[in-house]
Amino acid sequence: HTHQFGNWEIKDKATCTKNGKNIRKCTICSETESAVELSKGHDFDNWQIEKQSTCTEDGSTVRVCKVCKEKETDIISHTGHSYGETVITKEATEKEEGLKTTTCTVCGDVKKETIPCIGSVSEVPSEENDTNTTTNKESTNSGNNKDNNNMIWFIILSVVVILGAGVTVIVIKKKKTK
Repeated sequence: HTHQFGNWEIKDKATCTKNGKNIRKCTICSETESAVELSKGHDFDNWQIEKQSTCTEDGSTVRVCKVCKEKETDIISHTGHSYGETVITKEATEKEEGLKTTTCTVCGDVKKETIPCIGSVSEVPSEENDTNTTTNKESTNSGNNKDNNNMIWFIILSVVVILGAGVTVIVIKKKKTK
């Protein structure tokens, strides 16, 4: 006989990610026929900022499927600080250290750096205040020059000794072969 199928019935409803299955029965013999209903895929809303990124922390955006409410998240990388110009907020004196600050133009984070006291060891002495500095540098440099000269003579003598030994070996070999 020719089958006379009734209306399709949903056996398993298709979702955003899973295929569904529909069936229908023959009204004469009850034989069934099935068909696959393909998954539709997600139907996402537009991306929305869930958490704004900052200079030091990542943020995130999110979008939600209109059908199944599945949530998809994407990371927004943190930007890092954007520091402005360095400002001397306190001048150094002979007795107190000074202070330099640099402020992030985005979040207001402040980097602080101390300025050494005037006349401290880290300061370069002026020629008027310290006449021994030049003399000490000259004597140190002359010591380095003496060391460098000694090293040069050592290298020259080493090369001469090695060459002399090589010539001696060649002369001895020539005498033995004659």
